[in-house]
Amino acid sequence: MSLQRKMTIQCPKCQETIEVSMWQSLNAHLDPEAAKRLMKGEFFMVKCPKCEFAGAFEYPLLYNDMEHHMMIQLAAGRTEDEVKEQVQAYRDGFKETMAKVEQMAGVNFKSDFRIVTSGADLQEKALIVHAGFDDRAMEVMKFLLLAQVSEQNKEGNFAFVRYYEEADGKRLFLFFDDQYQVSATVPFDQSLYDMLKKDFDFSDVKEDTIDMNWAVQFVQKAIEAEAAKGQ
Repeated sequence: MSLQRKMTIQCPKCQETIEVSMWQSLNAHLDPEAAKRLMKGEFFMVKCPKCEFAGAFEYPLLYNDMEHHMMIQLAAGRTEDEVKEQVQAYRDGFKETMAKVEQMAGVNFKSDFRIVTSGADLQEKALIVHAGFDDRAMEVMKFLLLAQVSEQNKEGNFAFVRYYEEADGKRLFLFFDDQYQVSATVPFDQSLYDMLKKDFDFSDVKEDTIDMNWAVQFVQKAIEAEAAKGQ
């Protein structure tokens, strides 16, 4: 189920009191409209009724896509240390909770778990899962495309890349510079995705943080494993 509560915050510009809805959890099946707003990047947006200042108000949120058996926890804190503490707490808490639920129900619930640390990461992960893609293959795909685009455009500024879906359903990758501005776009290539799913074995992946750093390490290990076979 989805859980939410009302609270008030102050506008950072004019200090006006703003009432917002804070969701402890969001079930995409039970609240599809809220899930759509999240995947459009609108879920955490807040607008001041007095000065019309608009900005993102992010907070910890558990997103549950029951159809695709994926739960995604957003850890959002004021400091890096606070976020790290949340990540570890969510990691331990999920394992403990699932173990108790499975023991009580007498069945093994198939649900993957991911942890992200920004609303943009949660939006992207929700889009990937909703489209039926494997986020592990997608992160590897993003890493390889970033290396390729950077090699082809040596003077370009490419800091990171995100999967995105336009209003007409077009799938693509957005390349951002270090100022968070889009510096290039690449259409989603289904054949490349299928090849990665075929060539890489993700069955042993146990991590709950699947991002670019994870993809770099995963590819490096895969290359080392292939090299070892040839010796």
